[in-house]
Amino acid sequence: MKNIYYNQIEGAIKEKCWKLSSYILAEYDFKNLEHPWNEPWCLFGNTFKDMFENTFIKELIEMAALLRSLQDVHRTDNNQESNVFPSNDIGLLIHNDGTQEVLDFRKACNKIIHALEYSIDFTFSKEHPLSNGKDGYSDSTLDNFKSPIIITRGKYGKQEWKAEIYFFKFIEHTINTVS
Repeated sequence: MKNIYYNQIEGAIKEKCWKLSSYILAEYDFKNLEHPWNEPWCLFGNTFKDMFENTFIKELIEMAALLRSLQDVHRTDNNQESNVFPSNDIGLLIHNDGTQEVLDFRKACNKIIHALEYSIDFTFSKEHPLSNGKDGYSDSTLDNFKSPIIITRGKYGKQEWKAEIYFFKFIEHTINTVS
């Protein structure tokens, strides 16, 4: 018998991965269409930008919450968290004292859910955003890749934090987690 709960969440998460990737790649193109002085009448620099940010953040928070609920379903008998979300290099967690730590997948979901502020760094890279040097992505003939970084900020108690989440790595690990 199939677990309906898991199958429904898996389908919703994969759909959100596709939507989020589509939204962010479209936004790179919209940025090229913005008026250089950000005039109020510019559809791409104002109306579409606001719509993108609101829609993107909403979908991202929903997906992170679904991923965390999936992890809660997979707790072990002694209420320990299962290894549904393996530790991976998804980004960086920067504490207000300047110290940094590697952000794993579970923490990345938590930093998305609990953030007080969001922004996106629309960066470009010479290296494919999913390349680890072993997977063939380096065979690409392109010399410039879109490599967005989701930046979230928040507080835990009195301590402020900033998370930099490598978007395509986060999406890749999301799909691998539910597949």
